[in-house]
Amino acid sequence: MRRSAIIIILAAVMVFPMTISTLSADPLNDAIQRQRQIEQSRKQAENKLNSLQKTEEIKKKELSMIIQQLDTAKINLTEAEDALREVEEEVQISRENLEETKQQLADRQETLGKRVRNIYEEGQLSYLDILFQSTDLSDFITRVEYFKILVENDQNLLADIKEQKQLVENKTAELQQKRDLAAELQQSAVNAKLNFDQKKSAQQKTLAEIEKSQEELFIQIEKLEADSKKLEETIRNLQAANKNGVVGTIRIWPLPGYYTISSDYGWRIHPITRKRSLHTGVDIPAPAWTPLLAAAEGTVIYSGWYSAAYGNAVIIDHGNGMSTMYPHQVKVATKYGDIVKAGQVIGYVGSTGWSTGPHTHLEVRKNGVPVNPMDYFK
Repeated sequence: MRRSAIIIILAAVMVFPMTISTLSADPLNDAIQRQRQIEQSRKQAENKLNSLQKTEEIKKKELSMIIQQLDTAKINLTEAEDALREVEEEVQISRENLEETKQQLADRQETLGKRVRNIYEEGQLSYLDILFQSTDLSDFITRVEYFKILVENDQNLLADIKEQKQLVENKTAELQQKRDLAAELQQSAVNAKLNFDQKKSAQQKTLAEIEKSQEELFIQIEKLEADSKKLEETIRNLQAANKNGVVGTIRIWPLPGYYTISSDYGWRIHPITRKRSLHTGVDIPAPAWTPLLAAAEGTVIYSGWYSAAYGNAVIIDHGNGMSTMYPHQVKVATKYGDIVKAGQVIGYVGSTGWSTGPHTHLEVRKNGVPVNPMDYFK
């Protein structure tokens, strides 16, 4: 992907002077300093980009959680609305039952009232009246029992209706409380959904701003890379035109006794960035502070801290467009302008810069282009 390719930190051209005071009289060193400044600017932009990408990952995880919470809030709201609708239906049914019971009670009271009025209008009904209206003793007893049953039935029916009315009233009141609680829960669910909707919008806005900032950094990094490539060409031309330097042949293994290669020259997954990139040298593991030897005669054209990726480094120009680089040193043992012999100690193995442990990254360049160092040690 374009973004991944941008993020991969390309190895800068292997030359840069340490003594700033000599730069004004040396076009090669001037170009090297500009190259390093671009490398630093690009590194700063990449650090910002990496920071934004980490923030983006965090924000995306937060947004995912918010979306999950929002989905839960939607479910809760649906359930609350269903519960409210259900209890409202129950309240409506209970009210209808209450009205029906009230009507039954009113009807029964009206019937009883009519009977009482009839008795009052016709005079007090007594056992003597019943006796005179009876045909015999058996009829008299039957009429008396019937009258008692009628009165008791009216009283029981009234009591029963009143009890039913009270039960319905209690149930209606209970359902109304349940409805009020359901309404509160429904409103709470509405508020929760609104809250998560707002959080989601805010998070999406933040992510959009982060993406915009990343796009701006991508453009900045692309421009810096383009400027860097132009300077690389300039440096290669100046280096090739320098015929007065020491000419040496690469032939000395920089770490005698340590011949294991932990990472070959070529394309690989970078152990730090986890991105696919060109490994521009070979990695030779060795204990920290192991003396590091020059692979050939030459002139030291850089010694010191090179970049966040390479750490402390020494670069030697061997003439005819050939140069070697020795990054990640714990301490350098040369300075800019030194003439070194093949096999001379130029520093000590370390793990500065982007490194997973003490080692030397031996890098060979021909006219500024990385080549496989092992081609010189067969």
